[in-house]
Amino acid sequence: MEARKQKLPTRAGARWDSQEDRVISAAFSGGKDVTIIAKLQERTRGSIQSRLVKLELIQLAPDIETIEELISGSTDFFRINV
Repeated sequence: MEARKQKLPTRAGARWDSQEDRVISAAFSGGKDVTIIAKLQERTRGSIQSRLVKLELIQLAPDIETIEELISGSTDFFRINV
């Protein structure tokens, strides 16, 4: 467990705030890749994806039943048509 913790980004598990929500929203809407956003925000890719779902910027594909399936990387998400 300790070895896994050492490999996590610095802000993994930290509380989200409205400023960070604005930053990732702008980055994603501007076309930045989720992996790049995660590195810039010092978060995991899965946490960025989860937050984008919460912010309603992406939506789980119809055949995905849980966020864990999305985070596992076994499938892709898609953008909400706005």
